[in-house]
Amino acid sequence: MFSHMSEQWLLLLILLVSTAFVFTTNVILRKETGIPGPRGWPVIGHLPLLHRKKIVHQTLMNLAQKYGPLYELRLGMLKVLVISSPDLAKEILKIQDASFADRPFTIIGELIGYQRKDIIFSPTDDHWRFMRKLGSEFMSSKAIQKQQDLLIAGIDSTSITIEFGMAELMRNPDVKEKLVKELDELVGRERLVEESDLVNLKYLKMVIKETFRLHPPVPVLLPRKSMEPATVAGYKVPKNLQVLINSDAIQRSPESWDDPTSFRPERFANNPVDVKGQDFCLLPFGAGRRQCPGMGIGGLMVEITLATFLQILEFSLPAGLKPEDVDMTAEAAMTSALVSPLLVSVKPRLSPKLCSMRTSGRTFQRSYVLTWNIIQVETGFGDKI
Repeated sequence: MFSHMSEQWLLLLILLVSTAFVFTTNVILRKETGIPGPRGWPVIGHLPLLHRKKIVHQTLMNLAQKYGPLYELRLGMLKVLVISSPDLAKEILKIQDASFADRPFTIIGELIGYQRKDIIFSPTDDHWRFMRKLGSEFMSSKAIQKQQDLLIAGIDSTSITIEFGMAELMRNPDVKEKLVKELDELVGRERLVEESDLVNLKYLKMVIKETFRLHPPVPVLLPRKSMEPATVAGYKVPKNLQVLINSDAIQRSPESWDDPTSFRPERFANNPVDVKGQDFCLLPFGAGRRQCPGMGIGGLMVEITLATFLQILEFSLPAGLKPEDVDMTAEAAMTSALVSPLLVSVKPRLSPKLCSMRTSGRTFQRSYVLTWNIIQVETGFGDKI
């Protein structure tokens, strides 16, 4: 009996000492770095703030409004630096890119990244450099033209962007009509839109940029890890600190965008901001040496798919559904899709030959593979899809 009670007291003592050690260590580290942040719980830190029922990027955005564009969280024993402004994103992704180029170990990287051997989740080592070089050749414009049909089924973020783009067009019918008018004037109704047409479809590009801005497929960029001690915004950042960049917060910041929560493609009419990682207020693909290697194929497929859908089909909301009724709620996940499938009615705009769901050209077949599974459709073809 006495021995059993002694073991219980010993376990309790170990727990108390461990808790005190973790708490004291984090207080000391917080004083050393001076980085602001909310007060966390002993041992578990700030994990309760990020439980699965909450949308993580929105929680991080709310914390940034209170603690500033740079703050620190502790997730158990893991310390994380959160970045929420274009200037600080540029500091991490460009100016000090070499210091923050590593990827931390994650379970998801082990599970879907071939034990962290793929180009996305691999640590920054010789293997990653080889994969990056190989990926650059494979994802070149010439290679993309040869491999489009093979690559397209694996691009999850592309279908998410198309889904949100279609949803925004249903919510903003004036934008949809303007885009359809551009397609009719520049491409016509006698043939399907081709990749060579995209360079002339300026309004289409504005619509897609605005979709990327309001609905980044990965709202919080994949984490980076400091490879050496660094200084960011005057704060000392130790080696091996994980860094999260909240691209959703950056792209909705009133400091960078007028009326940031409204869907206004015209904001890009005289604005040279692009999505290629050179403008740090718009980062759907990230930036720097760990930028998404599929940026080229992803952007191309969003453009050609959305253009093809709007050219050959007339989309409208089902009877009784108003534009403001379209649910834009996003999932609480790493890639943030719509919670509720988009419901639309369609009827053909072009000739039966071009509009045929079974015999259309390669362009629409690609669109069908990518996107038709994410939109519930009432058709005018006489068939249910």
